[in-house]
Amino acid sequence: LSDAVLTPSTREGAEHVFHLYVVRTLHRAKLLNDLLLKDIHPTIHYPMPIHLQPAYRGRIRTADSMAVTEAVSTEVLSLPIYPELSLDAVNQVASAVLESQMGWEL
Repeated sequence: LSDAVLTPSTREGAEHVFHLYVVRTLHRAKLLNDLLLKDIHPTIHYPMPIHLQPAYRGRIRTADSMAVTEAVSTEVLSLPIYPELSLDAVNQVASAVLESQMGWEL
């Protein structure tokens, strides 16, 4: 998928359990729509950075600018991932992501 979207990375010598498989794309709305049309249901787990949520506004000390955090929050999309997901379904999701993002800049 790394040719189509920014994928999670792991540190050398570490393994990840991938509770969520969150990818980034500048074309999230298109990818989300394309996947839904194929009956693939990604989610946006964290649509708003915590420092912008009304309950936390003014309660969290942040850097002068959280521009990167705010930009990333518009790009992330969680692809379906769970223990019972078949290899065939994994391949369908991957193919749909690649097809959707073909020709788009990361």
